[in-house]
Amino acid sequence: IGSISLEKVNNNNTTDFIFNTRLSNTVSESMRITGAGNVGIGEDSPAANLHVREGDSGATPDSNRDTLFIENNGNSGLTIGTPPTNSGYLAFADPQNNNAGQIIYRHNTDDMGFFTAGTESLHIDSDGRVGIGTTDPTVTLDIESNVPIIKFTDANATGTPESEVGGAGGDITLSADKDNEKDSTKIVFKTDGTTRMSLSSTNLNMNSAYIDFSGSIST
Repeated sequence: IGSISLEKVNNNNTTDFIFNTRLSNTVSESMRITGAGNVGIGEDSPAANLHVREGDSGATPDSNRDTLFIENNGNSGLTIGTPPTNSGYLAFADPQNNNAGQIIYRHNTDDMGFFTAGTESLHIDSDGRVGIGTTDPTVTLDIESNVPIIKFTDANATGTPESEVGGAGGDITLSADKDNEKDSTKIVFKTDGTTRMSLSSTNLNMNSAYIDFSGSIST
């Protein structure tokens, strides 16, 4: 029906433990435990502590990420299944905190949470709304923090200028090139692909009207 055997590998005093099963009168190897303690399911030369092979992907796991290796010659995946009122968890632990980081999918509310330092840092609700610093986003992207700021850095520009949008104290602050890395930067307002107004360090240009910050107005 099936068999369990010991196999000496390459005559180097290494012995593998092999489990063979029968399907449609054909006996084949289903699982192997190597002399090094690695387990292969569908794989006779496991490249990880647990190597599950449905097909040959041609890939090799990184030495820092080779505890579990799942591969196939087509699509490959890992599924965590629970009843509809429960949650699926993927946790990252250290000796000080067994839930230092985790990803949770809550089936009863169909939302997902991403945790860092034991706190939910990013939340995606069932409508696809994203909350950063909040678990109850009410718009497409909802950011809550003591001093909420979004930063944009142009890595291709000279000096890598940074621009920011801030919302501290209920005010909206637009900052172009906040560290003055590049000359003559502007805040530009466009509609329908056309510039309607631009604001620089010296003037406000509204196309039909031009206000110089020295006090002159021209049309």
